[in-house]
Amino acid sequence: KEKESRTLKDQMARVFFVSLLLCFLPGAVCFGNAAPSLVRSRAPRVPRIGRRHHQVQEPSLGYVLSLRAGATSNAPEVDADGEVCLIGEEVSCKRSWQEKAVTGGFIVLWYAASVICNQSSKALLGPGGVNAESLTIAQLIVSAFCGALVIFGFRAAPFEGVTSRPVLKEVSLIALANCLGFGLLNACFGTMHVSMVMTLRASEPLTTLVAGMALNSKTAVPPARLAALNLVVVGCALSAIGAHGPTVLGLALALACNVCFSLRNILGKSLGKTMGPFSQFFHLSWIGAIIQAGIILGGALVKGTALPPLPPASAMPTLLVNGVSFYAYLQLSWVVLSRMSAVSHSLANSLRRPATIAAALIMNPAPMSLLNYSGMVAACFGALLYGFL
Repeated sequence: KEKESRTLKDQMARVFFVSLLLCFLPGAVCFGNAAPSLVRSRAPRVPRIGRRHHQVQEPSLGYVLSLRAGATSNAPEVDADGEVCLIGEEVSCKRSWQEKAVTGGFIVLWYAASVICNQSSKALLGPGGVNAESLTIAQLIVSAFCGALVIFGFRAAPFEGVTSRPVLKEVSLIALANCLGFGLLNACFGTMHVSMVMTLRASEPLTTLVAGMALNSKTAVPPARLAALNLVVVGCALSAIGAHGPTVLGLALALACNVCFSLRNILGKSLGKTMGPFSQFFHLSWIGAIIQAGIILGGALVKGTALPPLPPASAMPTLLVNGVSFYAYLQLSWVVLSRMSAVSHSLANSLRRPATIAAALIMNPAPMSLLNYSGMVAACFGALLYGFL
């Protein structure tokens, strides 16, 4: 047991340092925040007035999710200097090198936390570890505690409660989609290599588009974006060719996972207008933990089986690292968004997937051909192009 514990610690240390090295380059690329503007004309800027007394509105979760769902809005967006411009406008403020360095550091930490979460999830789901259901509820519980510590302990963000029954219903629906999405994602990790899971996850814009069109028949997509989605589909197909490719079960789990996250994104658009990202993620975590507990209990009753056993004591440190990194990589995404334009954040998020794929292949090499690697590159590039167009 002592030898296994040392091996696990060594693997986690390797994951951390390799992820930092892999994430340095894409972090440096986004570090300059130089994404071109997608706007035809500049919006009038709000003059600076008393920085200390000026209330700056934090970018909402709904704004980011509406971008991913292909929606447009005229809600305000805040740049790093506290100035406001219309959504879709270029944030052209001049940032000091210190500001850029801090933003680049947050991006590296964001990528690193994502890599650590993925790799530790894969390690925990291995032989003799926990199942996907137990891992999901552990992630949500630790995430809820982290959110409470940030909001109530460090007071890093104001707490916004669930004030009415309609809001509770809305938050619960989003929490259900979020909980199911991460449960299915963990199930994918248990059946496939991490690199394959991340490649199939690149097709999420496609499911978001289909779900958006099903819920709103007026949704229109430019031909250029459709071409980018075709590139994602072709890339996913090429990456799955070979003995290492996903099974039918793996493909079904990945598709269902993408559908859940797409529904979460679409449902979260309206809630993000009334609740900040820290409070919203806190509510999604604790409500999601309750939902996941109900799923586990209901599954045991229907199947007539015993509840899943508690994780072994040797796995507790890894579970804690996994839960903290789970919270960190999701919350750091909002921190990075608050320091750059929406276009730059979209590019940074698209570059995160190649970093996690590369880290997975370095930590746990898989027998892949040049065609498979080409497919992964095509899928990631298509997702990047889709977010940019």
